[in-house]
Amino acid sequence: MGLLGYFRLARTRKKISLSFYNKAVEYARSERFYTIFSVPDTLDGRFDMTIIHVYLIIRWLRSQGSEGKKISQELLDLLLDDMDQNLREMGVSDLGVGRQVKNMAKAFYGRSKIIEDGLQEGKLSLENGLKQILYRSNEPSSQQISKLAEYLMQAEKSLKNITISSVFEGKESFPFFVPENIDI
Repeated sequence: MGLLGYFRLARTRKKISLSFYNKAVEYARSERFYTIFSVPDTLDGRFDMTIIHVYLIIRWLRSQGSEGKKISQELLDLLLDDMDQNLREMGVSDLGVGRQVKNMAKAFYGRSKIIEDGLQEGKLSLENGLKQILYRSNEPSSQQISKLAEYLMQAEKSLKNITISSVFEGKESFPFFVPENIDI
C-alpha cells in the first residue's frame, strides 16, 4: 500500500470510529433508559450509559483483527477527547481537566471490566454488574434490570454477526442494535 492508500485507510478508520461514537452517544441518550429502566437521568447516568455502549462496540472491534483494534483505539480516544471538551464547556479549569479525564478513563476501564465479566459469566452476573454501575443511588425493579441485561446481551449478539470488512465496504452500518426495540 502506498502513502496515499495509507492516508485513505486512516481517513476511513477515523470516519468509521466517529460514526460509531456518535451512534453510541445517541443510543446512550435514548429516553427509554431513563424512563422505562430508571437509569438516573444525571451526568453520571448518561456517562455510564455512554461507556456501556462504547465498550460494547470496542469489545466487538477488538475481535475483528488489526483494523478493528486500530478503530477501537480511535473510538476510545474520541470518548476521552469528548469528555475533555465537555468538561471545558462545563467550566472546569484547564488544570483540573487532565485529572478529571484521567478519572473518567479509570471509570471507563472499571465499568468495562464489570460489563465484560457480566457478559462472560451470564445474565445474573451482568444484572449485578449493571446494578453496581448504574444504580448506585436508586433501586430498579428486578424486571427493569433483567430487561436491561437482555438488551446488552442482544446488542452483543447482534454485533457478532457483523464483520469489520462489511463495515469498510459500506455493507453494514448502524443500527446494529436499537434501544427502542426493548420494552418491559
